Amino acid sequence: MVDLPGEPSRIDIVGEYIEKSKGIRLLEIGINEGDVICELRQRGMEIDYTGVDINIQNVRKFEGKVIGMDSRDFWKTLTEQDKWDVILIDGDHGYSTVVIDMRESKKHIPVGGFILCHDVGHYPKMSNVDAGSAFCEVFLADKCFSCSLYPGHTDGMAVAERLK
Repeated sequence: MVDLPGEPSRIDIVGEYIEKSKGIRLLEIGINEGDVICELRQRGMEIDYTGVDINIQNVRKFEGKVIGMDSRDFWKTLTEQDKWDVILIDGDHGYSTVVIDMRESKKHIPVGGFILCHDVGHYPKMSNVDAGSAFCEVFLADKCFSCSLYPGHTDGMAVAERLK
């Protein structure tokens, strides 16, 4: 879906949570053409960026690390020391892959960091939406995270903040 006029875009939301985290490290799963990082940098944000997408041939040129692989393989390359202040999950929308992305992201976010999950619908009411169902399964019962749905965002952006 496309953001509606007057509502915050996913780029606005990512920028807001980078500022809230007081960090600069962003991991984006599913980068498409690189519009998130390009726009945030145009807004003057200093960001240490890593982007992962299975298809990177259309990615614009920018400073940062772009990894061309399936996210399920990417997670296997990391150590527990690899951390990001904000992780945006907007890649493969299939239930099993989204669950893996969400579970693995929990291992790489510090206290005070945020995991943003795009296209979840409105998870308490639309449990048939793959990303929304995955978010409920992975985050809602986890006492280490505070969960919310970003208000006024048509596609549904779920937010999980690591508390401990």
